[in-house]
Amino acid sequence: MLVRRGRLQPGQDWASEISKAIRRSRFVLACISNSSISKSGFVQKELRIALDVADEQPEGSTFLIPVRLEECEIPDRLKRWQAADLFKPETYDRLRRALPSKKSTPRPKESMTREFSSWTWYRTGLQRCRAVARVETGSDDAVGTGFLVAGPDLHPDLPPIVAMTAGFIVPEYLHPAVALLTFRGLDDHQGPSVRYRVIHQWWYQPWADRGLATTILELDGYPEAVDPLPLAEALPPKPLRNQRAYIIGHPGGVAQPQFSLHDNVLLDYDERFMHYRTSTDGGSAGSPVFNEKWRLIGLHLSSSSIMLRLNNARGTYAAREGVIIDAIRRGLAEQPPEGPRHY
Repeated sequence: MLVRRGRLQPGQDWASEISKAIRRSRFVLACISNSSISKSGFVQKELRIALDVADEQPEGSTFLIPVRLEECEIPDRLKRWQAADLFKPETYDRLRRALPSKKSTPRPKESMTREFSSWTWYRTGLQRCRAVARVETGSDDAVGTGFLVAGPDLHPDLPPIVAMTAGFIVPEYLHPAVALLTFRGLDDHQGPSVRYRVIHQWWYQPWADRGLATTILELDGYPEAVDPLPLAEALPPKPLRNQRAYIIGHPGGVAQPQFSLHDNVLLDYDERFMHYRTSTDGGSAGSPVFNEKWRLIGLHLSSSSIMLRLNNARGTYAAREGVIIDAIRRGLAEQPPEGPRHY
């Protein structure tokens, strides 16, 4: 993949620009030589990005083509695609004919969803935003995000409305007795923000040993006319193609809730966790993860540029990780809430 240096402006992040260029491309030629397959660093990162984008393409489309520049071994990750041997004289014309033109390149069915979203879709997102809170200390220091759900949607013994956040935020970092949840996405007539304190901890699963890292809390009040977040019926079936994941939270501890609407892709999931791509930052932990219909599918936990893949797949990738709501419901069924701990 080539990005001309002359097209980069002073101060631009060239690694980021290459990543963006791969995602904008109609096709990618992965040039392979004995030197390139033994080289570490950004070359391998480029290849990982191209492989991820190739997995998102419609069935039967041509996007990634391995091109051998000399006799060499094809990496395992590229063996499922037919390679072109450019060192053989007849290959060049065959390669040109194989490259998709602008007219022949199929647009994914969801491309309208990527480029355009209706007023109704945005309005629904704004409604969901009202149930999202910043988790704070008494001195207004932000430590994460939380959100409201209907307790009986999770377990029949829970109260009508509960707050949910990551277990490593409350109680592992911040004791429930001093935790405050401030709702900052409310309508103007309710004021710039409304704050409530935690009075009960109903359920907690630790972060250690790949635990569910979830805490369910009861507050001393709730914002007026705010609906709890509705749960999705199920995650989409596999193989995942063109599925979205959106987050509303307080990245970096900013005062106003933020929408993560860039590069929203649901990558994979197993029985407990889900992986996705979207924008997050410190303070996003505990945020709700939504599907494209703004229904709750997960609780955001963490991010990594070298996240281990799920389902025993080999290798790593850049991804965000959240716990699946259905896994939390199963956890509550196996270990029901024993009653509130009062604060």
